Amino acid sequence: MMDMAREDEESGIEGLGRIGKEIETIGISPVPLKLRRLTQMDLFVFWAMASASAATPLAGYLLYGVGIPYFIIIIALSTLIGIIPAGLFSEIGRQKPIVALVQARRTFGYYPANALSILYTFVNMGWFGLNLAVGAEILTAVSGLPFVFWAIIMGILQIVLVLFGAKWLNYFMKYTAPILLISYAVLTYFLFSYYHPEISKLMTPSVNINWGLLINLILSFSILSWTYKITTVTRFAKPSDKISISYFVSSGLGIMLPVLLMGILGYISQSAAGNWNLAAIYKPGDPIWVIIAAIGASLAIIHTNSMNLYPAVADLLVSIEPFIRKVKKYKLSQPLATIGLGIISLILAILGILNYVENFLLLVGDVIFPFTFILLVDWYTGLKQMEMEAFYTPSKWVSVKALVALIIGVLLNYYNIFGIVSLYFPYQVLGSLIAAAIYYILKKV
Repeated sequence: MMDMAREDEESGIEGLGRIGKEIETIGISPVPLKLRRLTQMDLFVFWAMASASAATPLAGYLLYGVGIPYFIIIIALSTLIGIIPAGLFSEIGRQKPIVALVQARRTFGYYPANALSILYTFVNMGWFGLNLAVGAEILTAVSGLPFVFWAIIMGILQIVLVLFGAKWLNYFMKYTAPILLISYAVLTYFLFSYYHPEISKLMTPSVNINWGLLINLILSFSILSWTYKITTVTRFAKPSDKISISYFVSSGLGIMLPVLLMGILGYISQSAAGNWNLAAIYKPGDPIWVIIAAIGASLAIIHTNSMNLYPAVADLLVSIEPFIRKVKKYKLSQPLATIGLGIISLILAILGILNYVENFLLLVGDVIFPFTFILLVDWYTGLKQMEMEAFYTPSKWVSVKALVALIIGVLLNYYNIFGIVSLYFPYQVLGSLIAAAIYYILKKV
């Protein structure tokens, strides 16, 4: 690692520095040991705040009609399925402080990894736009000001926060957590005291439960859509080659706990107020403290979107690294990418990406699930032993074996050929497991 850092310094790369001491410019370089300080609790709080978006109650809408007891069971099953790959990825970041798309260069080859980086950049921008739209709707509901106005204001605030990187994102999420909790406690009180939901009527299903599809939606909405991004944060955690149970589960539980709690609130709000967005059920004449709580809840959008834009920037930097390494002002690449991607995501929100949420979630699962599982297989059957420099040195331009496995996984997920099995088991997970098994077999052959 020291040799690589020296080479970077000699070539004019200043990726480990900071502009104005605080704006993060590390890009996709390995995180220095002195910056790797996050603990298990830091990771739990970080991902809980990232997951606890004002859009998280949407889980209640996605599963609306199954009944609250079955809602809880579906979330629990999704957690049990997703926490294993999430935990394995969490440990990768502690073993080697690199982002997933840098790792993908050794699995898929240099050029395919760069192409996938661009694809996932757009996926993360889609998430950013989705959450931004929800936040702007909340503030529009409580203020009466135009949606576009609030989208622009919130977009700028989030871009500025991400410019300061992981250190300040961690501070922001940690110290605004009480505001978020208090705001949702107030909104919950408002929901129950003004709308009087009949909980007893929400305990039994009113629709046929397609277990496979609903678990797929929750996995795509939450833990498995985040999984490959987890190393973006755990590369700042305390390093270790040994798997720690507490580090293993902290990120996954942090992601899923808000989905459970806020999803139930969204479910109840959809029934009582006709709107899953608990923070947007305010009407003119309602108490002023409801407005204050709704504005506090909008902080949750900033939490989540920072962890959509931040990995999007890392993904983009992976794809354009061959170019930016030739540019003298290398350390400007991360701030410039943050600003550019933030503006594009803002445009997506204004154009109405929220109207296509279910199709977007299924598309995410089709591609990201097999990608994630293949990376895990490759890491724990070989890549883990490689020196850090190997991930930054082009050696294999294209890996046909990994690409074949990925394409098969995407096709299996997209066409869902599993018949009755997909009614009871998340077919995108099954297709992705098959893709990972095919890659392992091809790798051994």
